Amino acid sequence: MINNMDYCEQEVSYHCRKSRLLNTPGGTPLTWWIGRTNERQTYWGGSSPGVQKCACGLEESCLDAKYHCNCDADRDEWYCDILRQ
Repeated sequence: MINNMDYCEQEVSYHCRKSRLLNTPGGTPLTWWIGRTNERQTYWGGSSPGVQKCACGLEESCLDAKYHCNCDADRDEWYCDILRQ
């Protein structure tokens, strides 16, 4: 059905507490999603293919500036990174 559509959009939220999403800048990603061409994607939250950052990493607004996703800060509080495709 998706292949017959002109436009498709989805949103995935990753809510985290002491649970990393992509790991560290330049490190091996801990999570990924599979795109419509069956390829592994390691970008999240409004970023672009191959960048391995969340939107907050692109906007330099992540919870901890050492990481490119809020969840990668590995904090004991609940946070979220969102994927919109």
